[in-house]
Amino acid sequence: MTIPTPPQMGDPNTPEEIPKRLRLPGVFRIVLAGESLSLFGTQIASMMIPIIAVLTLHSGEFMIGVLSAAGWLPIIIFGLLAGTIVDRTSRWVIMVICNVVRGILITIIPILAFINQLTIPALIIIAFFVGICNVFFDIAYQTYVPDLVSTDLLGLANSRLELIRSIAQLAGPLLGGVLATAYKPEYLISINSVTFLIALVALLFLPGRYRILPQPPTEKDSPNPKIFEDVLSGLRLVWQSRQIRLVVTSGAFLNIFVAGASALFVLFVTRTLGYNPTILGISVALLGVGAFCGAATYPYWSKKFHEGQCVALGLTSMALGTILLALSAWTSIPLATLLAAQVLIGYGTPIINIALVTLRQKLTPPGALGKVNASARVAIMSSLPLGALIISFIGEKLGIPAALWVAAIGEVAVLCTLGSALLRMRPKTL
Repeated sequence: MTIPTPPQMGDPNTPEEIPKRLRLPGVFRIVLAGESLSLFGTQIASMMIPIIAVLTLHSGEFMIGVLSAAGWLPIIIFGLLAGTIVDRTSRWVIMVICNVVRGILITIIPILAFINQLTIPALIIIAFFVGICNVFFDIAYQTYVPDLVSTDLLGLANSRLELIRSIAQLAGPLLGGVLATAYKPEYLISINSVTFLIALVALLFLPGRYRILPQPPTEKDSPNPKIFEDVLSGLRLVWQSRQIRLVVTSGAFLNIFVAGASALFVLFVTRTLGYNPTILGISVALLGVGAFCGAATYPYWSKKFHEGQCVALGLTSMALGTILLALSAWTSIPLATLLAAQVLIGYGTPIINIALVTLRQKLTPPGALGKVNASARVAIMSSLPLGALIISFIGEKLGIPAALWVAAIGEVAVLCTLGSALLRMRPKTL
């Protein structure tokens, strides 16, 4: 009989060591702590800025639309360039600079209000430049995470951020709305400046080895390719890799229908279903509850399925939710159907987001991760206004319920056409 060798101290297979391998490293927890507070501040600001425009500056519908567009336009204009710069520069430096600049820009709003110089054009300009910083920060963060955690912990790390994001999306706007009823929003928005400062301080606590570019170019590489050539190389990498192309295509096509349903949601609840703003607020809150549950349960699903299967799972939940949303105009229990739809849509959203981001991080070579993240974000964000325009146009011509059915059928079509490929996908680094 063979006597088993007792485990040695430090053996990675001992019961004491296995849990340690599943823990996120301290450097990531530091970054996550700062980013968590920043997300809450950003969500509060997302409520404050339109309130400032409407209540303080008395802006009309068109200028509100311009203000909204100013937030997402930078990703389309600067997204690809940001990816190239992130791959050439320390991610830590970019994140530090973005937090400093965003804090200063937000601080300008209460200063202008105090001296009675705050105008809607000034607010639009500030929103645009904050949007530029958001583009660089988000791409740098997604590229920085693989520098902080091992490959087997990427899903867990991304799920932690998505969990906090879902809480912020639920609590931030609610808190912002409550505070805005009691205090002047143009001064309250300075809360966001404070959260950016805290996120900056968290980054300053990181050891020096996490502040430099992890893999500087070598002599054998093309040492200083032109930025335009670098951008094209990122696009070629996305196009030539079947797996990365599938990941980006899935997110882009899905967002066309998601954005369309989202654009019509307020009109659908208030006009088609005839509910008051209280019911609207409850339905939005349940979307956040569903998102929280989806982010919280992602680690469980990731243990049972690989990332491609998790995308299909989240997409199934979202498609079922959109079907229920469209059905709520036809059932005898519209409120229950509406609320169930919101929970399902909210539940699927973070699962899809976490799995798609983790797939990109695992499939992409480290030196090209910034460019690939940028290309993916540009493709996905560009599909948002496109989807909103297409589905809204259908809603104007055929009615909102018909447009929601188009969105639901579109999500099912994405699941049927791309879902089988996602189910078969096995993440392997190129």
